[in-house]
Order: sequence, then C-alpha cells, then structure tokens
Amino acid sequence: MVSQIFDRKAGLSSAAAYKGPCLVATTANITLSGQQTIDGVAVVSGDRVLVKNQTDAKQNGIWYVDTGDWKRAADFSRVDDVVKGTRVVVTDGTQAGSYQLDSEDIDFLSVDIVFINAPGVDLLGAPFATTGIDSILVLENNQVRQSFAYPYEPITNFGAVSEALAAPTTTKLNAAAAAHKLPYVPVGAWRLNALNANTCSWLIDPEATFPDLPVVGPHSIPNLSAFGGVIDYRKGDAYTGRRIGSGEGWLEAFRNYSESIAEVSVISKTGGYGLIGASRASDNPPANFQTIGIGGFAYNDNTTNKEPAWPAYLEGGRLATAGAVLGLEIDVWNADTVSTPLTPYTTRSTTSTDTINLWLSAGGGTGSPGHGQNSAAIGIHDNGQKFERGIVFMNGAIDSTVNEAMALYKGLKLAWYDTTAVAQSFIHGDASVFTTKSDTATSGHETEYRRKRANGTTATGALDEVHVDRFAGWDGAALYYGGYTQCLQVAAFAAGLARFRYDIAAKNDAGAYKEISLNGAANNTYSSTADNDINLGGASNRWARMFANEVRPGAGTVIWTSGAGTPEGILTAPVGSLFTRTDGGAGTTLYVKESGAGNTGWVGK
Repeated sequence: MVSQIFDRKAGLSSAAAYKGPCLVATTANITLSGQQTIDGVAVVSGDRVLVKNQTDAKQNGIWYVDTGDWKRAADFSRVDDVVKGTRVVVTDGTQAGSYQLDSEDIDFLSVDIVFINAPGVDLLGAPFATTGIDSILVLENNQVRQSFAYPYEPITNFGAVSEALAAPTTTKLNAAAAAHKLPYVPVGAWRLNALNANTCSWLIDPEATFPDLPVVGPHSIPNLSAFGGVIDYRKGDAYTGRRIGSGEGWLEAFRNYSESIAEVSVISKTGGYGLIGASRASDNPPANFQTIGIGGFAYNDNTTNKEPAWPAYLEGGRLATAGAVLGLEIDVWNADTVSTPLTPYTTRSTTSTDTINLWLSAGGGTGSPGHGQNSAAIGIHDNGQKFERGIVFMNGAIDSTVNEAMALYKGLKLAWYDTTAVAQSFIHGDASVFTTKSDTATSGHETEYRRKRANGTTATGALDEVHVDRFAGWDGAALYYGGYTQCLQVAAFAAGLARFRYDIAAKNDAGAYKEISLNGAANNTYSSTADNDINLGGASNRWARMFANEVRPGAGTVIWTSGAGTPEGILTAPVGSLFTRTDGGAGTTLYVKESGAGNTGWVGK
C-alpha cells in the first residue's frame, strides 16, 4: 500500500506518481545547507530544490532550503514515497522542466538516487506551455489517480462465480464489499438481486455484464445504482474512468460516458452541481501561476485516423415542456465602483483590471509549438438542428451610455458569402469608408454621415469629404471602379452654416470620369465640373422639354429669354442677345440686341 503524507506547510501530497513542483534544480554538486544561488536563482528558507547532481548520488532528491542544514521534503523522504518513474516539475532556471526518477528500491541509505528528463513530456508541456501549467496538471492528475495505488482484490477471491445461469452472486459481492475497500469485478456475467449498502469503491471491468440489472440507452448500459457512489472502470491495468455520485443510468440514456477514456465523471441525480472547480489568487500556490478555476486541455496528434479534439465539451438536453436549458452561463462580477473600459485598442497585461465574461485567444501562450493561424474564433454550425437566431442581445443588456453591441478595430469587414465560399457583400469599417457589393439587395437604407472639422478653417477639395459612395463592377476576382457620388464641404462654417456641394460622376468608354455638381462651380449652380465637357442629351436621346428662364449659349455671355412687352429700355443684355415677345405681332415678336451694352439697342424683326 502506498503511503500518503500531506505537508500542510507546502500544501502538497506525497503520492508516488508525481511530487509537488520545485523552484529550481541543481546543475552541480552543492552544500546542503544555507541560503544560496542555484542555477541563477536565489533560494531562501522554505523553497523546494530538486538536488540531482551530488557527487554522492545517495544525497539526491527533493530538499527544503534552510539557513542551517537542509531537510529532505516530507513527500520525498520515505521508502514508500518514491518508485522508479516518480516525476517532479521544476518551474524556474535553465533546468526548468519535468524530471523522472530512474532508480529502484530507494532506501535513502545505500541506493544512488538518479533523475533523468521525463520522456514524452513535450506532449504535455509544449502545447500548453504557460508558467506552472505542468504543475497544475501533474498535481491534479496525481489526486485523481491516488486510489489506484491502493490494492484491489477480485470478487472471485470471495467465492463469486461468473456464470449466467448460476445462482445470484449477491452474497459474495456483499462479502467482498464488507471485507475490502476496493473489490474488483472482472469480465463475466454476474447475477445480482440486491446489494447491501456499502461504503467501498468498486473496480469494474467495462466488459463485465449484469443480466439481472435493468439496462438503459442505445448501448444497453446497466443501472449500477446498487453498487454505491464510486465506480471505477478498469481494463486490466489500464485505467478507463471513474464515476462518482449517482449509479443510475439516466445519463446513459443518451450518452454512453463509460466508453470514453474519462478521468472522472461526477454525476448527480438530484440537481445542483455535478462538479465544481475553484481557485483563489490569494492562495499563492507554489508555482505562483495565474488563477484557474477549471482547466481543460486537449492535444490532437492523431495524423492517421483523424478525429476532433475538444479541450472542453458540454452537452445538454431538454425534454418537451421542461424548463430552459442554457448551454453555458458565465457570470463574472465586479466589486469595483467603476469598470475598466475595453476597446479594440486597449493594451492589456497580466495586471489589467477589466472584467470580461468570455475571452478568446489564439495560440497556447509562450512556448507553444503552434504558429499557424486559427480558422475562426467562433463557429456556429448545423448539427442536425437549426438556431432560430444567431446572436441575441437582450433588452437592457448593454450599457445605454456607450450603447455599443460590437466594438471592432478600424479596417475590419463584415462579409457575406455565397455557396462558392466567395465574399459577395461586405461592409468595410474604416475612418471614412463603408463599402457594399451585392447582386441581390433590393431594399434601400438611410444612413447619416458626419465628419468633424475645426470651425473657421478653409475647406479645400477631397480633404473635406463628408460622404463618398463609390461604385464598382466585380468579375468574381477584381473590382473595377466606375462611378461615385460625394458630398464636399467647400466653405468654412459661418453663422452656424456651411456650404456644401454634391457631385455625381461616372467613367466614359475611355475610362475618364465625367462629373456634374450641384453648387460645385458656384452657389446655386448645377453644372459640369469641367468646361465644355458634358452634353445635355444627344441626337437620339433628346430631352422632351426644357424649362428655363434664360438660355446662354456659346461662351455664356449672350442670353435668350422671353416675356411680355418690349425689351427696349427694360432688359440689359450684351449685343447678340435675343428676346421673344409673348404679346407681339408682325415685326414686334422677335427682338435682337444690335447695339449698346445697357438696356437699349433692341430692334424688332
């Protein structure tokens, strides 16, 4: 039987499989007394040191630093505390890593104590290499496996016979439970009718059957509630899982957990918490790592028969008319009087004070072997059923002062894809650009655009764009821009007002933009932005009617207008202008300005 010592000073257990972490490891022979520097790290009283390079190898092991003579650690000082293969993690210095005892029959008197680098440790450490994480895994795993060092005894030793037609073996199992803390049920068909209440744990081979017990679920898993609260599944010397709590088969009705290679299954039949993981930063664990309530890790190195790996997997179900099921609820509270803002450009560190319910990050931290980009931060997929909605922000969930459902950094896109996995439409968030492209959009939209500028400054050209819409053709690979509308501020603010121009432009066959502008050339004008550049209509595309008070052909100096009465002495115009009189007669209907620069010189024709 393996001994188990609890060192309350260090908070460590003396399980033979793994030892509590050490601060440093030696690189050469040292004096086992006094505070000193080892592998570049100053060690003080109470620190754990892995001593592995003594000239007298019998002195190797785990020691506590002291101002006087050092003492062996309580979990590495007795013959039943260590076996060949016992591991220990070193957290600091150049020797940081995992080590394994390579000596047998240690008696701490005559046998050399030799440590080697633990084989295969990269499979555990490298993908999740954050400070102290190996220590978390080995210490927790050590506690899970603790009971398997306890000797078990097959129920056949108590007279149980595996035979489907034999008399029930219940009395033999009751005897085994009463006499032993860990009876083992091997492969066979075991007839049961009733077991006494017992406090033992059971080791059951996954292939053992129980013909008298009712079965549940598609895998016909027996209801094992009669066995008590702790059931361990074991195939020979291979550990396959532990079930703590309800032995009833309600879980197996839809999920055969015993087929998994699970370390622990904690099952409740009355509600409440099935499993709780808790951690406290102020506990200051030996490795002094960040506080983690529950850690889940998955490392997929199966390159042949490829299957997914899930660091965490949650599955829930709801029967008809039952209450709600919430797949995952994360409640994070903040006792501070103010919150620490988080924007896309907030610089975060391990000392940040923000409170974030869900934090997703790519990569495995410092030392991670992965360098490729992750496919996505969140994926929502069809698993045989549909979501009614994707993401729902409940009324009142977002602070009304900031009122931002999503905060994105400048330059990100919202994209919509077609079935060929090509982005067909997107909104590109930039300081001044919102772009969309779509073949199917039919509804219009209203958008407000604002651009801040200093009052009183002179507005010039494109630097003062308030809004621009650019239009492009798309051949599936490239964009071909061919038109735009824009609104420009063309005068400084004055009396609470600012003059704007609105332009419309399109490229002609030669690829040159042709632009017309409202208020572009001057106030109250609608014209081409280039002189003599754009036709109004065409020979085969005439305007039906033109309504104008004045027409100024050619260079724009002469006028042609109309009205009642004679223009003589009334209408000022340059020579060459025309006036059509609406109440004239013979010789008084059309007037030509033949002389003078004022309102005289009009001659009727």
